[in-house]
Amino acid sequence: MNKPLQLMLGAVTLVACTTLTAQPTAAPKPKVYALISAVGDHFTYVTQKESTGSNVIDHYKRVVLKVPGNALNTSVLKGLDRAIEQRDPGSTRIFATLSALEMEGVRPVDREKVAMGKLLTALEKMPQRADWDTIIVVTPKFQLSERAGMGSKLEGIGIYVQPLESASLQGDGGIDILGGSDGEETITPDGEPGKRSGVYVAPYNYTQTWVFDAKTLAVKETSARYEFQRVYDQNATAINVANSIPIDKLANVLSKFIERSVARGVGEALPSIEIGEIKPVETGAAKPK
Repeated sequence: MNKPLQLMLGAVTLVACTTLTAQPTAAPKPKVYALISAVGDHFTYVTQKESTGSNVIDHYKRVVLKVPGNALNTSVLKGLDRAIEQRDPGSTRIFATLSALEMEGVRPVDREKVAMGKLLTALEKMPQRADWDTIIVVTPKFQLSERAGMGSKLEGIGIYVQPLESASLQGDGGIDILGGSDGEETITPDGEPGKRSGVYVAPYNYTQTWVFDAKTLAVKETSARYEFQRVYDQNATAINVANSIPIDKLANVLSKFIERSVARGVGEALPSIEIGEIKPVETGAAKPK
């Protein structure tokens, strides 16, 4: 089994978790993919405020939480690994993360640019690139405006809570509540199709996938993700939808959603990737945990 690889280059630390390598075989040589997550360990919890008036500067309450154990980067790496495994199962994959310390104090709007700058500086000094074919990087992506019922100024990975039913003024000045059956499609906390609802909890993945030629660091493809999954438990007794889903279930929903979303992002960025001959992989090979 391959040993974990840690690369420290100046101010940037890339920690390669493991490598997954096909069993030795004759030519052709398996392709080597370096899969890097730079989403960091900051998770944003955004809730629509229960307030009215056009003079409100920000209609959303934002809480930034630090996720322990490199869990966010690990979910991203699982998604990258899943996508490449489907497209090139005989390949070698190297997993790496940008140290979360490199992103401390960086404004959300600047995180994508700063992360990519630090990564490219580190990669330029890395002689190991001579043995790699493709580098795939996932960075946070900032979205200023609202999208499809999601809040504004969302970035990276987080959860958006819509605790209020949508409402509109009727001609007679009354309030027309657009909730229940006229709401949005949702899933249950167990991942099953749910009922339509105007209130929900939505894990989101706002990231950018970059594909580089490993030897020249030329950008081959990019793919932006603005993806989310609305979750609603119609059997919950909590008055506030934010309290309707247990933390452990919500964490599980988020982890699976990120993995699938990132895998789809790679599929869009690599629509014409050549799939080599399928080769057996070591049964004991380690993957991101």
